[in-house]
Amino acid sequence: MKKVDVSVEEAKQILLDFFESDGYYLWRDNLEQSDNKNRISLLFETSKRDGADIRLLQYLPRIEGWSLSDSSVHDSNIFIEMVKKENHFRKYLFKLLHI
Repeated sequence: MKKVDVSVEEAKQILLDFFESDGYYLWRDNLEQSDNKNRISLLFETSKRDGADIRLLQYLPRIEGWSLSDSSVHDSNIFIEMVKKENHFRKYLFKLLHI
């Protein structure tokens, strides 16, 4: 099975579609402020009367090559941060070949 490298823009769009389909909208995107292009930091807000639903974090879509680094839910906001996974096996081989 071939692994697909999902770019920052594609991963961000997957997350936007997921949250927008459940009634959340993007309030802040810290991608422009970040020097690290292997990280996505998004803050979503909802106008639902009961506020943000913490259970939504359990159903985040799996994005190939990305992992959830941090998340929090407060009042009507959901914050998520995802980082690109590193290929540790590739780093290990690189070290072996260049010692």
